[in-house]
Amino acid sequence: MCDFDEFVFTCGHSTFRLKAYCHRARNDPYKECHYVKKLRDVWDQTCPCSECVNRAQAAAAAAAQGMHMGQEQGHGQQGQGQQGYQGQYQQQY
Repeated sequence: MCDFDEFVFTCGHSTFRLKAYCHRARNDPYKECHYVKKLRDVWDQTCPCSECVNRAQAAAAAAAQGMHMGQEQGHGQQGQGQQGYQGQYQQQY
């Protein structure tokens, strides 16, 4: 029976990691265990899993990129408005 630890993350995901091979798996050339897998410890983590962290970072980067693109478009509109204002001002005098 191979021993495993379970790590439970704040996002609700969990992962299992091998703690120790059983006698048969240690002697197997491919380290395969075809027997009962035994859960030794459960460790509560204080952070989300790396997959959720990567998704959140990608979403934040996409949102920042979207905001950046929106600001560039806004500056272009302001520049055109100022040019139009200057043209109107010169025409009046």
